[in-house]
Amino acid sequence: MTTPLRRDKFRLECNKLYLPYYDALCDELPEYWQPYCVFRDGNTQDNLFSKHLSKAQAYNSAHQYSCGSDWTVWEGNHPEWPDFKDAIWGDYIRACEKVGLECLDFERPHNQLRLNIKWARVGDVFRISNGLNDYAKGMEAANKAIRKHKKL
Repeated sequence: MTTPLRRDKFRLECNKLYLPYYDALCDELPEYWQPYCVFRDGNTQDNLFSKHLSKAQAYNSAHQYSCGSDWTVWEGNHPEWPDFKDAIWGDYIRACEKVGLECLDFERPHNQLRLNIKWARVGDVFRISNGLNDYAKGMEAANKAIRKHKKL
């Protein structure tokens, strides 16, 4: 598998549960499609939520668990953001679906692992497990929930 350096860089951020899907997506999409984000910390997520750029608050998004990524078309070193109605997004959506990832209609560049529960429930597990005070403990509990509820 040969991928541009940008894909390799973001590959390092992927949760091991998400990694096979990420690799398959890299193989499926032409090189002008590149990742923009994999891991996103809780503060950044809350900032995006407060600006109405995401519908998920901190720890209710696949990004906090490195189980989702945002992609767009790149021209050289610059991301292009085609209108969400542009037909080019159809190629992206089909590629995500082909490799078994879920795309969100309301957040076009985003894809994520398919779960039998909402990501907000994973966030509940993280918080109930005292993840805000003991990050490692919260992530361990969240990853257990992700493994348990991952759609095959």
